[in-house]
Amino acid sequence: MEPFIAKHRVHVLGVLNGWDRLVFRGLYRLFSSAAGVTWYLHQLHVRLVDFRDFFQALTHEIVTASQAQAARAQRPNVYLASSATSKEEAARRTLEESPVASGLIGVVRCVEPCWTYEMRREAATASRELVAAWRKCTFLYQYGLDPEFGFIHVRVQTWLPFTVQVYVNGREWLAQRMDEEGLEYRRADNCFTWVEDFERAQGIMDAPGQSDWPNQLDALAGLDASLRVEEIFAPVSRAVKTRGRRVRALRIWTAEDQALLAAAAALTQKVTIQTLTQAAA
Repeated sequence: MEPFIAKHRVHVLGVLNGWDRLVFRGLYRLFSSAAGVTWYLHQLHVRLVDFRDFFQALTHEIVTASQAQAARAQRPNVYLASSATSKEEAARRTLEESPVASGLIGVVRCVEPCWTYEMRREAATASRELVAAWRKCTFLYQYGLDPEFGFIHVRVQTWLPFTVQVYVNGREWLAQRMDEEGLEYRRADNCFTWVEDFERAQGIMDAPGQSDWPNQLDALAGLDASLRVEEIFAPVSRAVKTRGRRVRALRIWTAEDQALLAAAAALTQKVTIQTLTQAAA
């Protein structure tokens, strides 16, 4: 960067140093390994041969909840036939055609490759097990205008392990803060071509480390400040039926099931260590 600034010094009005984009990725810890998912199904008395039916019911509820949220806000829910199509451009086009001051801009859906699990059967032993695999599933891109972070989006994987990613843009965040402080600037796409006071802007840019990220991410996950994170993930925390049998899902917000998750994580780690030990032998 220094050589570039030196070369174009006559045209440089000021320099801002800071974060550009942050990506927060979250998932249920128990679902981060095949052993954890297998243990989870075992506790709910769901056979491995039925795991697709079991999780398909949860997928349906997640998609339905997203559609209902868009309908309540009267915002578009768009399907893209190709994953190569820019979701951000589609969202910004929606914002231009149907402006909104804050909250949900719209939902963009498309099918993309995903990291998940599949059941594998060993012919020699007739045993079944879950293994990690790359497959395809529907992803939900929820775009919105947030008072804290500006233009943001949340990417939700609708199939196991139901990963959620929150994308935050540093330029959007800085623009929001400068608006609050009455600091004038000019912007071109994702760049600032002029800032009234670069020193003040740099001071603002240095502040994100003081943010209350857990609470802010809880709110961003739903793009609706009136929803608690427990409500957002309610579809994957309720009882379902599989092969006529009603089984309960984990309620990760309760002390009982948090202890259950901790025990499962310890068990998963033990299984992994034993597997590695056997492989080394």
